[in-house]
Amino acid sequence: MAFGIAATTILYSIFDGAYIHFAPTEQGNRNTLITQKFTRNGTETTRFSAAEYFDIERFSGPFEGFLALRHSGAELTDEAERGTSPEQVPIVNATANIFSLNGISPLIGRVFTAEDGPSGCPNVAVLTYRLWNRRFARDRSIVGKTIRLDGIPYTVVGVTPRRFQTWGADLYLPLGLDPASTNRSIRDLMLSGVRRKGITAEQTKPFLQDLARRVEARYSAANPEYAGLAYEPYDVRAGVIGDLRIAIYLLMGAVGLLLLIAATNVASFLLARALSRAREIATRLALGATRTRLVRQFLAESTLLSLLSAVFGVARGILTLKPVMALIPAHYIGDETDVHASAVALS
Repeated sequence: MAFGIAATTILYSIFDGAYIHFAPTEQGNRNTLITQKFTRNGTETTRFSAAEYFDIERFSGPFEGFLALRHSGAELTDEAERGTSPEQVPIVNATANIFSLNGISPLIGRVFTAEDGPSGCPNVAVLTYRLWNRRFARDRSIVGKTIRLDGIPYTVVGVTPRRFQTWGADLYLPLGLDPASTNRSIRDLMLSGVRRKGITAEQTKPFLQDLARRVEARYSAANPEYAGLAYEPYDVRAGVIGDLRIAIYLLMGAVGLLLLIAATNVASFLLARALSRAREIATRLALGATRTRLVRQFLAESTLLSLLSAVFGVARGILTLKPVMALIPAHYIGDETDVHASAVALS
């Protein structure tokens, strides 16, 4: 029983940290990447133009809202000349609602707003916890200081909390989009919708199909590729750790069966032990012991056995969790995933 409990604790801890709590907030677990299919051309893309983003973001339906982002990179240098060498860092330019839709509040400072994005506004940047910890040694005075990206100065306005790494960025910059844009050929944006609570990616398909038909009806005359346009949802959480999730489902089923077999064997042993004590029980009943008293004794013995098995199993699971995690390839686990023996796993 102890080894069965240990195996269950390990697997559920991995499942809880890597999938159930994939993102630092509950909203972050509902990110849904949108793809568009041009059925006439037989092509599919995860890229959208600014005009296409505004076609979609005006509607919500089963989504709390939509955000747009663009991946890039730049050479980071420290304005304070701390002696650190320049480094190439991944950057995400995003609409300001990336933080509110994901339920993210800054660890220090602030996040950027819609007013920070338009051309002519001061350049601002939000650091991720990972970069703040690695490069700036968690210096809380970094807010208000200047960094340079490819030689261009940016003012640091805040730092995101730990584990906000869904999009793989070290830095977040405002994405200035022109709502009046009519250019639909330059597709360099990724779109993600945050589903409403309790709604799966599969359940958003009817809404997205209806939305695609509206866009097709309105713009297909000037844009023939929109004929037969379709939007498809893609669950980001399931996509990032899809292979690991399936493997853990199978392993948890196997371990659950193993624990059931172990419990059945222990129950059989206890029954056999009770039968071997039939003479003792008969003697005690003859001496005046009540049936209730005997049941309480056997229940106490079984409870003690279960508690000892649980304590040993949980301790074994906690000690074995890190070695097991070391065997899992890094690309199966989300960046900065927090896998530990949580209270839920222990229960």
